[in-house]
Amino acid sequence: MKEKINRKETKIYTIPVERTRVQVTREVYQAYYGFERHLRTLEEKDTRNGTVRYSDLDTEETLGEEMIPDLDAPAVETDAVTHVMREALREALTQLPEADCCLIQMLFYEGKTIRQAAQTLGLPTMTIHYRKEQALKKLRKLLES
Repeated sequence: MKEKINRKETKIYTIPVERTRVQVTREVYQAYYGFERHLRTLEEKDTRNGTVRYSDLDTEETLGEEMIPDLDAPAVETDAVTHVMREALREALTQLPEADCCLIQMLFYEGKTIRQAAQTLGLPTMTIHYRKEQALKKLRKLLES
């Protein structure tokens, strides 16, 4: 009696890898071609629905993905205004007296509290608070003019 040969056991499964065919197991073969078919199905649906991919808009100079707006990025106008304001602030700070400029730097650039600034300068906290308010008034006047 002849033994019946199972065709599934004798079939050789191969997939393309870097322009050559590589022998793989049946499971790997099915997973590979199942995924390939899934991708083709998605492309067919996109074609039917008229979906346009940003990569379809690629040119030699730009990528289509660069056309996607970055909603988290600050607006160019905001950056420009901030830059101008910082420059005006730097200019105004150079016109303040040295003591006021040092106090502003301690409190706003170094992040020290009024109490820490008072300890550093050896002055009462109320004096530091008063000097800070006066320095900010001078700075405001310089920025407005």
